[in-house]
Amino acid sequence: MKKILIASLLLCSFGLCLAQSIKPWSISTTKTENLNTLFSMGPDDNVPDTMHLSGGTIVYNKAEGSISFYTATKAIVVTNLIGEVTSISKGSFAYHWNKGDEIGTYGSRKLSLTEQEKYIQPIIIEVEQME
Repeated sequence: MKKILIASLLLCSFGLCLAQSIKPWSISTTKTENLNTLFSMGPDDNVPDTMHLSGGTIVYNKAEGSISFYTATKAIVVTNLIGEVTSISKGSFAYHWNKGDEIGTYGSRKLSLTEQEKYIQPIIIEVEQME
């Protein structure tokens, strides 16, 4: 009985890890909705809108369906219009997500999901705190 319980827990943990790796990193829904609302007030054209903030710069590109965040620490985060991260770069770290395909590298070395998280989390926090 104990072996079955342990096996079930391991499978659930493994399934949770897989589910986490399939879902993209995201910027908070509140921040994304606020940006969508704010930029929708401007002209409805195909020209990207730029907002300069103390913590960096945001480029809202409705035509391409992307929001780019350029942080004060030189990180670049690109999301779709609902806040799902499609790419991140900072120094030698690079991350790309596309339809469940997730690749993180440091220089030429491919990173595990745990290693990627170590780089991604502080960058996401920095973007969330941009004002």
